[in-house]
Amino acid sequence: MPFFVSFSVQTNEKVLYYGSFALHRDYVFCNRERRAAQMFTKRTLSVMLAVLLFLGFLVLPAFVGGSNGPVLTILHTNDLHGRFQASDAAIGHDFISSVFDRLKAERNGAVLLLDAGDTVRGIYYVGQSRGESAIDIMNAAGYDAMTVGNHDFDYGWERLKDLAVMSDFPFLLSDTISDKAPGFAPYAIYERGNLKVGVFGLTTPETVFRSSGGFDKDFGDAGSLISYAQETTNELRAAGADIVICLAHLGTYATAYGSSFDVRDKVTGIDLIIDGHSHGSLSAIKQVDGKAAVVTADAYGSTLGLVEIYKDGAAYKISAESLFKEDFGDVKPNAKVAETIDIWAEAVRVDGTSVVAQIPFEIAVIRAEENTRETVMGKIAADAFIAASDADIAITHGGGTRAQVLSAGNVTKAQLVGIFPSGNYLKMARVSGSVILEALEHGVALYPEPSSAFPHVSGLTFTFDPLKPPGSRVSDVMVGDAPLDRCKRYILVANDFIATGGEGFDMLVEPFRKPLPLEGNGIFALEDALIWYFENYHSSFSKEFDVRITVSSG
Repeated sequence: MPFFVSFSVQTNEKVLYYGSFALHRDYVFCNRERRAAQMFTKRTLSVMLAVLLFLGFLVLPAFVGGSNGPVLTILHTNDLHGRFQASDAAIGHDFISSVFDRLKAERNGAVLLLDAGDTVRGIYYVGQSRGESAIDIMNAAGYDAMTVGNHDFDYGWERLKDLAVMSDFPFLLSDTISDKAPGFAPYAIYERGNLKVGVFGLTTPETVFRSSGGFDKDFGDAGSLISYAQETTNELRAAGADIVICLAHLGTYATAYGSSFDVRDKVTGIDLIIDGHSHGSLSAIKQVDGKAAVVTADAYGSTLGLVEIYKDGAAYKISAESLFKEDFGDVKPNAKVAETIDIWAEAVRVDGTSVVAQIPFEIAVIRAEENTRETVMGKIAADAFIAASDADIAITHGGGTRAQVLSAGNVTKAQLVGIFPSGNYLKMARVSGSVILEALEHGVALYPEPSSAFPHVSGLTFTFDPLKPPGSRVSDVMVGDAPLDRCKRYILVANDFIATGGEGFDMLVEPFRKPLPLEGNGIFALEDALIWYFENYHSSFSKEFDVRITVSSG
């Protein structure tokens, strides 16, 4: 048998050990070839039975490893973006925790609660505490582990380290990214019933340009991601893991940076991949026989993932379901978790509910629209950046805004913070006309496909022809009343994310190495600029804003 040398302090009874090195003495890797056969059921009898169990109407005998029930149950979340509080759209972690506690009691503790990232950055009270409230709630709910999503870096690397130390569970992140800082571990191994369960995490290499806090970290590429996943899986098998779970904040869409499907298809030895990043649904995932099961739980707390693993001779079978808010109708919320949520929500309630402005019409911020065309909010945001900085031109990107509906009437501070929740700030620099043109070309390069880089502008107008090759689509750029001069340097204000190369705006990196001090009223944070602009300029808002981006066809 191997013995283990742990390099991480145990902080939670649920954890057997974190990221331990196995020193082998004549150890036979009998578990290495053990593969899980996937058994995926539709939302019929199995989920009904699971829900009845949750609601207390059906009591199964407490056992682990018996032939009549699961040997391991996993509850999982992903892309919560701070949605811990119950709402019309979100289940609420006071309810999720109650279900978790019931299952642990009824299944001799053979249950795990896991998260696949993009968790600590999101709605108002989470953003105002810079993620501390998220960790406090997750601690109260009893999470066993999470991996780190790209937006978990949004408060910056130093803040992420602080949050990892605050947590009672490990942040699973490769050593190449974490530098073995306290609170992080490459993997964790848990004893549940008669099983050893190995769990490790993967963070998308896209983080380097999809989070302003990820620029100085090495997230590798698709190849190194696969190599790391295989090496870690081998290490977990060598350490005696009966089941290997990968928390993969990668997404399931095809990308040059690697997806959860790439991990499934190219890495052997993983039994279950819990995916995050693409905000997809379980029903949209096509499983592959003989490969690891891939599951996900939508986004924003709208569903809770349920996975049950059954012993079938020498193999395992996996059943997966999505539980929806209506499935929790008679579940009593966990009082401790509810109190924790209420404390944090109340701490910012007065400030967040203060009315900033009154608007005469609804403004709906819809991500798909922000990423494909100019919108009312895109124009308001870009105008706010110029008003706050006195720059000549403002450029922001569609991916920088978050979904929000501002109904006609009162607009609150919390609503506006929810549009720019990432803690980004304004940067200003002198930029040549040729670089500005290159930035506009980059922003429309993928049109008509949605792109987070799609530009929203103020201080200029332009036309682009989507039938022309990317890089030569933009024409008729006007700065004020004058054509863009490629040799002239203009004062450009942008959010710090794209100013430092985020979303592929690499052309802005060099000019923003020498930023200008912000003029205007001294506002730096994007959300503060938006709040100030709503306060002072809401009377000028119109559904019929001037056309700044014209789509041509020859």
